[in-house]
Amino acid sequence: YTTLAIKLLLTSYKSNGAKVTVDGVTKEFKKVWLAPVMNGLFYGGGMMPAPQQNRKGNDLSCCVVHSTNAIQTLIIFPSLFKGEHVKYKKKVDVMSGREIKVEFDTPQDVQIDGEIIRDVTEISAKKFADCKFRDANL
Repeated sequence: YTTLAIKLLLTSYKSNGAKVTVDGVTKEFKKVWLAPVMNGLFYGGGMMPAPQQNRKGNDLSCCVVHSTNAIQTLIIFPSLFKGEHVKYKKKVDVMSGREIKVEFDTPQDVQIDGEIIRDVTEISAKKFADCKFRDANL
């Protein structure tokens, strides 16, 4: 994941704008490099884009890395592995809520559970209150 991300940042990937709606409140972002919607804490081989996320909790999280150029994004990128990217408050927004929708200005390739889906203009996710988690040992 890391090698691919760096290669894309330095070559073909072009950032775009996105609107992120969390529980009915919409924020617009320019130059979006990353906008995962998370139920769990980790993805992509150990990245922690939403360090406060709790998969057993009531909310989902969305981490938006935005308003940077490729070099600035490369500087922020390593801090995603420890959840330290949140200190870049002007360039990183982490939002939480039960219902999250991300609308891209142009079609994007997205990854869902390791599968790549091409030409996506919108993703949405909803956390249902009646979902219960059970320990596998019970």
